[in-house]
Amino acid sequence: MRRTMTAVTAALVATIGMAVAGAALAADVTARGGPDDRLGGWFYGAPPAEERVIPFSGEVPACDAPTVLATISAEFNRREARFWDSELRVVGIEEVRPVAFRPWSDSFFPRRFCTATAAVAHGPVVRHHRVNYLVREELGILAQSSHDVEWCVVGIERHLHAAPNCEMMLP
Repeated sequence: MRRTMTAVTAALVATIGMAVAGAALAADVTARGGPDDRLGGWFYGAPPAEERVIPFSGEVPACDAPTVLATISAEFNRREARFWDSELRVVGIEEVRPVAFRPWSDSFFPRRFCTATAAVAHGPVVRHHRVNYLVREELGILAQSSHDVEWCVVGIERHLHAAPNCEMMLP
């Protein structure tokens, strides 16, 4: 009987404690400006990416940087030739425009979301496809200073990694 009462008391104390913590959490969200502040930031105790123990630089190339566009073209052409045994080739990327830079908060690692139009050639026929891509700091080991480009060509998304229609490459 005594064990049962102890267990019931402990469960009651834990429930009340969770309710009090929940009320404090709700008050904190309201004090910080509402539930939109919940993504990252100081709400979860995460400092800005540039102030971490192993910091990010926060410098991400522009959407139209030649290295970024060359990476997209080269990787697309290599994948189509080697993996899909296809004659599709990106012959140009134009109408580049930024979509967002660090859209969630400063505590997430820096990334830039972009969109552009790629001229994709299949022999003599050239068609234009939208390309959604993001550029971020490399998530490699200790202070690498390179950048990572992740991209998706709408209409030629063979392995559906950003389905539907490359929408997962946008914030």
